[in-house]
Amino acid sequence: MISNRIEPNIMSVAVPTLKPRIPTHRFVLSQSIVSALDALAQQGFAELRRSQADTVWSNFVQSHQMLIRLEEQRLRALGYTGDLNSKMFRSARYYRKPKNGYGQQEERERVVRREYLATPEALLTKMDAHVCDNCFGTQPLSPKQGWAAFQEAETMAVEAAINELSGTNQLTRPEAEEKVKKAYKNRHFLQRRKRQAAMAAVQQAKPDSIPV
Repeated sequence: MISNRIEPNIMSVAVPTLKPRIPTHRFVLSQSIVSALDALAQQGFAELRRSQADTVWSNFVQSHQMLIRLEEQRLRALGYTGDLNSKMFRSARYYRKPKNGYGQQEERERVVRREYLATPEALLTKMDAHVCDNCFGTQPLSPKQGWAAFQEAETMAVEAAINELSGTNQLTRPEAEEKVKKAYKNRHFLQRRKRQAAMAAVQQAKPDSIPV
């Protein structure tokens, strides 16, 4: 007899895999914006009085409207919610020093006066443990939130590190505080990047389809 039974086909159905999303906390300016800000810094923007700087900045924004609009669209698409105008202004005025001309003497004096001071290793170890245990769980913390929580949890260790750095006469206390805060945020960034790389490796190792 010929059986009328139809054997079901075993099919492989592609199942889309959802990649876990780790939020972006560090938004880097595009090279075109960086080049424009560098050019502004070379004109001595950092040396101007604030009232003069505001006028120069207004002219800069006016002459780079299209470039800035495109940059804002790019960053918004990545999830940036901050003030781009303020971010660019601070970058040009405080973080991009002219390579020659304006401010050259002050920059030379700063290099002669300071040597590199490392954040105490013991504090970095505590930072790594805190970031690992608190910043990437079910309720992840941003670098800013993590730093606030770390300060509260490790008040004495943070204070000791700041005193150690500022006691060398190479850093003022505000500079030491800023250095320690940046160290924590950098540790946060490094761990986030490692986790992203690990997740990407896991996703690549998974098969594209599973039998059902």
